[in-house]
Amino acid sequence: MVLVYKILLQVQELEIKLNKLRGGVTLVRPEERVAVESMLSEKVSQWRKRKRMFRDLWDTLTENSPKDPKEFKVSFCPVIIIVVLFYCCVVPTITTNIIEHCRRSLG
Repeated sequence: MVLVYKILLQVQELEIKLNKLRGGVTLVRPEERVAVESMLSEKVSQWRKRKRMFRDLWDTLTENSPKDPKEFKVSFCPVIIIVVLFYCCVVPTITTNIIEHCRRSLG
């Protein structure tokens, strides 16, 4: 009986919250929204720059290779790790993604 009462109380509390949300209550102030959107935009642009830098690096490494680039990724992983570690101070966030990819590729 106590459990049923607790559940009914919880349902009432959630219905009150739901009615507030349906009523059009502003959950995030406009200033906070603008700040978050600008931060997201900045992070996305940084990611795009880093992705482009890696793509340029990758294209340079695979440019004259007779292998298919997919085969090159798996077989040449240790060299990629060394190159990425060299550029670690320039582009720190790509190292984690590449190393994780190489770990998955190598087993």
